Amino acid sequence: GRDGEVNMIPLEDGATNPARSVTMHTPLKKSDRDATVFDIALWHDGARGCKMVTVGGDGYLSVAALDDGSTVSAHRSSYPDEQWHATASGSGPSKQYRHAPAHRLAVSDALGMAVTGSQHESVAHLWDLRSSKSSAKGKQVGTTPRLASGNPNKVTIMCLAASSRTSGLFAYS
Repeated sequence: GRDGEVNMIPLEDGATNPARSVTMHTPLKKSDRDATVFDIALWHDGARGCKMVTVGGDGYLSVAALDDGSTVSAHRSSYPDEQWHATASGSGPSKQYRHAPAHRLAVSDALGMAVTGSQHESVAHLWDLRSSKSSAKGKQVGTTPRLASGNPNKVTIMCLAASSRTSGLFAYS
């Protein structure tokens, strides 16, 4: 929605209320009223449980635990467990806003890796979701080759996909 919030509702008989609501993203600019969640993926991290991974209008990749492997995380936290900028510094729409929105996301369960893309960048970024490092540079595994030469604003990453197997295949267009 408009407020950057994501609601988790268990698929159980009679479940109508969210088990957890998390504001995953905030407005990009202080003058903006809306916060946007552009893409969501679930990351099944083995025995450590299921986590929700999102990208949004503020340029962040955000991660929030949905369960611990056996029970749903029903606490009502207001913010994700961790987040970092998923777009390159300097790729934003103006000098005042250095990071561009992140529009696309794909997650590989087997590898614990995510790939993110923006409509404002000609590359996709690869992230190690299992990394304990706190900085975006520490979590970043790499960047794909440029999709096109010339003006990167003329390139739009429309879709991303990740293999659920250990093959490590990602596709982007």
